[in-house]
Amino acid sequence: MSEKWEGILRVAAYARISVVTERTPKSLATQIDYYSTLIQSTPGWKYMGVYSDEGKSGTNQNRAGFQELLAACRNGQIDLVLTKSISRFGRNTLDVLTTCRELKEIGVEVRFEKEGISTFSADGELMLTLLASFAQAESEQLSENVKWRVRKKFEQGRANGFHLYGYTDSKDGTDAAIVEEEAKVIRWVYDSFLNKVSAERMSEQLEEQGIKGRDGQSIGPSTIRCWLKNEAYTGTLVLGRWITPGLGVHARPQNNEQTMYRVENAVPAIIDRETFDKVQTERAKRRSQGAFANWSIRTSTFTSMIYCTHCQGYFRAANWTKKGRKDDSRRRWVCRTNRDGVASCPTKPIAERSLIHICQEQLGIEELTIESLREVVERIEITRNGWGTFILTSGEHRELEIPTIDYRHQTWTEERAKTHGQKLRSFWESMNEEERREYLARTKRRKPSYKRSPETIEKMRQAQKDRWTPEARAEVGRRNRERWAAMTEEEKAERFRRIKAGFTPEGKARKAKASKRSWTPERKAKASKFMREMRAQGRCQPNNQQGTNGKEEEK
Repeated sequence: MSEKWEGILRVAAYARISVVTERTPKSLATQIDYYSTLIQSTPGWKYMGVYSDEGKSGTNQNRAGFQELLAACRNGQIDLVLTKSISRFGRNTLDVLTTCRELKEIGVEVRFEKEGISTFSADGELMLTLLASFAQAESEQLSENVKWRVRKKFEQGRANGFHLYGYTDSKDGTDAAIVEEEAKVIRWVYDSFLNKVSAERMSEQLEEQGIKGRDGQSIGPSTIRCWLKNEAYTGTLVLGRWITPGLGVHARPQNNEQTMYRVENAVPAIIDRETFDKVQTERAKRRSQGAFANWSIRTSTFTSMIYCTHCQGYFRAANWTKKGRKDDSRRRWVCRTNRDGVASCPTKPIAERSLIHICQEQLGIEELTIESLREVVERIEITRNGWGTFILTSGEHRELEIPTIDYRHQTWTEERAKTHGQKLRSFWESMNEEERREYLARTKRRKPSYKRSPETIEKMRQAQKDRWTPEARAEVGRRNRERWAAMTEEEKAERFRRIKAGFTPEGKARKAKASKRSWTPERKAKASKFMREMRAQGRCQPNNQQGTNGKEEEK
């Protein structure tokens, strides 16, 4: 029996402060001490702790202490939750109601002391809805007041907090000063970028020199790229680039929705304007070059050339592999989303041989190199499978069909077929009859069972009929006659022996079952029609006449 039914309530409390100041730690400690004393001094209550959050907004539920409280309630560890007011529990009406309803369903009561509301009372949810709405409206009004104050600071050319590597922290940027040790790193990054050093290599060099960020972590390539495009290092601040659409919504870059303010010489400059403009020009040049801008990446003829219009990205090379061996002759180009497994793209892989064939035959590029291709072709856009739009440097757009290369047909030469046949014959000759049967039974079990639709089966049958032309039948017959004529008498006798040994009772039953299954009414009708035509032409006799003649001959 649980403690709740024995007359003991397991009670916990929740406390929160949204802004951390010199006085708030004392306020939070006072709330915790108050609830600890209240719960432990009340008869019939068992103290289960006080959960708290410091410096967390109540507009969302992303609060560590609050989530721990909910987890304890869901695990059946708490029966009653005490809190000072609805605004401490949350300032979003929907979140407060959803949480209270969930706790009520699992038998957990929530009491708000300031408002005198209990979720277990008859009018508790009505009063909770009204007061939670008031709390949300109050929070929204406070949010609008803060936004208005920030916009006024922007109009005066002051930032809403200034925290940037290379400068001292400032509330509005007016008193920011250069940190010379960090400024040397920024200047070195800009100079190295203009000297053709990649962000990845710069990150490695900083790691080798033991230079870390302010948080003590390594300075990664993404951080270096942010430094290279940050105009604040020239002393110019652009204020109002980010907006918060609503209460509880994360800030995002704005798209000309509100006024932005550009403040020249707002902070001391670390990088001069001329160097910054050179870096931006170099960044734009490297973006246009794609993978060729990074000297550590292995490039080939079609690198950053084949563009997928569905995913807005370039195709990447993927070599055909077999047992760990790569074959460059079977290189394919695959859309990056399919290659990385990020999403599914409808475009299919393109064989590099097909692209080489088009460039040589259709575009007249005899010797295909990176330079010769880029002199003629600017980009290849793939809009649908099997077709590509070749954008030439002359401005012409040519839509060409990309042929499919049959690698098996090209590589299956007479020498390879002969070698493969000898390998198969030696493999089968190395086994006796029992081993062959065991191998066939084992491979038959391993063979996957494909569930083909009736339409697919009909297409396959029709394709077989189309291939089985009179010329094909004559060719097969000719090869069989030549093979039989080349065999010795011993080989023919061995062939007959194997055929006869293969007719086991199990094999006969299996063959009879297959024949019965294939003897459909259509086949019966077709066979009857054929026999009637044969009898009408006098080319065969009825079965009863043959049987009578046979009996008379026996007599």
